[in-house]
Amino acid sequence: MEVGSVIHELGHIVGLHHEHSRKDRNKYIKVNFKNVRENAMLNFMMMEGVETLAEYDVGSIMHYGTYDFSRNSEPTIEVRDQALSFLAGNRRGLSYYDIKSLSKAYRCTVQCPYRLSCENGGFLHSLKGNTDCFCKCPDGLAGNTCNRIDPRAMSGPHGFCGGVISLSLSWFDRAFIHSPRFPFNYPRRQKCLWLLKGPTGSVIKLSFIYFDIKADSNKCIHWLEVRSNLVGQPGPRYCGRWNGGIIVSKDQHNNMMVVKFDSTEHVGYATTGFAAIASAIVTPDTF
Repeated sequence: MEVGSVIHELGHIVGLHHEHSRKDRNKYIKVNFKNVRENAMLNFMMMEGVETLAEYDVGSIMHYGTYDFSRNSEPTIEVRDQALSFLAGNRRGLSYYDIKSLSKAYRCTVQCPYRLSCENGGFLHSLKGNTDCFCKCPDGLAGNTCNRIDPRAMSGPHGFCGGVISLSLSWFDRAFIHSPRFPFNYPRRQKCLWLLKGPTGSVIKLSFIYFDIKADSNKCIHWLEVRSNLVGQPGPRYCGRWNGGIIVSKDQHNNMMVVKFDSTEHVGYATTGFAAIASAIVTPDTF
């Protein structure tokens, strides 16, 4: 049995339920019962009355993959946001939101002498369940309240690259983000990370005006990751060459988006990179 499958079963022992059985699952996935093996039907049933302690996470260790327990080689689960389908069936380890659920379920912070106000998707946590409490931050964020970028996420020969950008709803308030040295070739061994934030109730719109990031025939050598669903959840990685394109934040952390550039792989040559305009809008229907 794979290590990830063992962690999944241990998750049941410590009280975690199947993520795809949550009562709010229909907003994020569709279960195709006609494709599910008869002896596995119970594992796909929605569980009423189970408390949800964190955001719905397709990448949870407790979430089935899209073809798990299929009776006919057809998908048993369809992720409504197809860009996140690659997350389903994670067996690499606990996700960020699995840890958040366990921390709340076991009241790990009940003895905290003070209540930090964690920002940007962070949550109060304690590794030992005692008074040593801190804000656990999504990957790439840091600070006492997760209010800044981790320097390790924006390092390289170009120096620091990225930052926290707060946007208003004004049409004139837009941010131009781009790979280092654009419009010239970006340096290799570079990391950049931007956290884009809008007012509560807004969504972030990222409009690409140029995109050319190193790739070979079947994989990304360098890449741009866009977390448009949950800031603590890995996003799809983009590479290659394409003209234009728009990505809009959605669902659970809709007024935030994390954009991460990585050219650390020291293979071949670098390309021109990317350039995009970020803005905050009231609703996706306004563009």
